[in-house]
Amino acid sequence: MHQWGGCTVDRFATAETALLPRFDSPMKSLGCEAVDTMTAVWAGERSWLNPPLNRMAQVLAKLRDEPTAEAVLLAPKWYGAPWWPLLAAMSDEAVDVGLHAAGVVQPGVHCRGTPEPLRNPGWRFAVFRVPPRG
Repeated sequence: MHQWGGCTVDRFATAETALLPRFDSPMKSLGCEAVDTMTAVWAGERSWLNPPLNRMAQVLAKLRDEPTAEAVLLAPKWYGAPWWPLLAAMSDEAVDVGLHAAGVVQPGVHCRGTPEPLRNPGWRFAVFRVPPRG
């Protein structure tokens, strides 16, 4: 955040995990602005995104479809993932945050099995800046 400025909304949080005063939650949670962030309008906001990996393609499509939205997105450096080319094309900067840190990235509630980056503690993660395009 120091490098790119603060975010306005934490998109995948609960009242207990929110890093910002404004947040969306996957379930009804005290203080959340939206239940299921994919139904919220992201345009004109800088979102903090730490989504379940099984929603990454959907998150990138949302950012693509709302050109005035921007984001700071935590993701594994997973070059073989189907969503990787889109993330690489949309982001203009990335900061390596190092090895997987237990408790920072968890499989989503609806995730079948555990994705490779979460099974293997040697995977590296980065924070990507996705600028607005509109």
